[in-house]
Amino acid sequence: MGLPIDRGRALEFLGGDEAVYQDLVSLLADQAQQDLAALEAAVAAGDGRAVERVAHGLKGAAANLAADAVQEAAAELEQAGWSRDLAAAPAGLAALRDRVGELVAFARQSSAAAGDARPEEHEMTLRWGIIGCGNVAEHKGGPALYGVAGSELVAVMRRDVAKAADFARRHGARRWYDQASDLLADAEINAVYVATPVSTHRGYTLAAAEAGKHVLCEKPMAMDVAECREMIAACRANGVMLTIAYYRRSYPVVQRMKAALAEGLIGRPMLARINLTSYSQPTDVRAPGAWRTDPDTAGGGVLFDVGSHRLDVLNYLLGPAAEVAAMCENTLGHYQVEDAAVLCLKLASGVHGVANFGWNVGSDSDEFEIYGAEGKMLARTLEGGHLEIYRGRELVETFDQPRHKVTHWGLVENMVAAASTGAPLLCSGEDGLVTSQLMEAAYLSARERRTIGVASG
Repeated sequence: MGLPIDRGRALEFLGGDEAVYQDLVSLLADQAQQDLAALEAAVAAGDGRAVERVAHGLKGAAANLAADAVQEAAAELEQAGWSRDLAAAPAGLAALRDRVGELVAFARQSSAAAGDARPEEHEMTLRWGIIGCGNVAEHKGGPALYGVAGSELVAVMRRDVAKAADFARRHGARRWYDQASDLLADAEINAVYVATPVSTHRGYTLAAAEAGKHVLCEKPMAMDVAECREMIAACRANGVMLTIAYYRRSYPVVQRMKAALAEGLIGRPMLARINLTSYSQPTDVRAPGAWRTDPDTAGGGVLFDVGSHRLDVLNYLLGPAAEVAAMCENTLGHYQVEDAAVLCLKLASGVHGVANFGWNVGSDSDEFEIYGAEGKMLARTLEGGHLEIYRGRELVETFDQPRHKVTHWGLVENMVAAASTGAPLLCSGEDGLVTSQLMEAAYLSARERRTIGVASG
């Protein structure tokens, strides 16, 4: 079999731009690894629709870069998904796995030949250990740790050592452990990604800080504000960075919204409206992800788990909240945490806000809107990266740019820059604290049925 990519055809399509070609080869290799993992999960779940959708996207990306073997393997899986007959899918996955492996090796060789010796380009390389090798590390955080320039994955930890070893093998980590203390004692590691349930964030972050490791901690930051403050204090005392994984700050659509506000395109902001709904009602506590409905493990429900992301974007774009009146309740009775939360807000800047979060709606919504004295900006969907900006009644700009396939990519890039050049963190522990302060006030408001002032600092 020939090379995974027909370089001549790809360069012809790109107008001979060698730099763009090298970037796209690396991006395709990253996408292929993520899509392969998504396809494996979809086949295991018997979800033909998801197989069709993911394979179709990979087929198109491969075609654009003349990666014929990957394109053909993805096309076979797309057909299996379309027919909803997944009997042949395991063989198709095996073929795609081989083609993706060849593509990844080719991308690394191509990068090295182009002089992309990543560690030499950075004053400091972040050498990561992962605590918790579950779904979030698999698809969102983990690949960024070894994909971003100046960052590499050294070791992983999971209590099930066989699963830890399997994760390490698939993601290229050199070592694996079944005890966090062993990973934290690994002298080669200088940064730790905490990808475990919320109830464990504080303990692992404190232990990592005391071991002198920088920390990327999943969201929400901790079970309560007091734990957040402990985490910040420990990282400060030990001179290490603390980033909270509110990764939507790095989305191109969010960056464009921030720039448009700074440019005054909609005038003075007056109102923000957030609407995020889906249907999530697991009844089996053993099901993957069901821990998110256990208050002792997750800390809260839809507000804590997914609402926190949008409230962080609100803080990033418009500043912290000063007051909140909230209703948080479980409407369908399938678990203890809330499946619905509605917040009325007044920000410190004077902007008003309304936020609705629901796991009880059978039709998905993802809307983030800001209304100003002279116009409005509508992100629908925020996740999809589509933005419309109006001045008065006139549509003056349409912005469409999807996020990176690996959601945590921008956060890891930012941490590398912070470690190497002193650049400010995109989402620091202090930023994570602001969102936790708002959510804690919202839960108190719901319990006491009154407006609550939101703590600051």
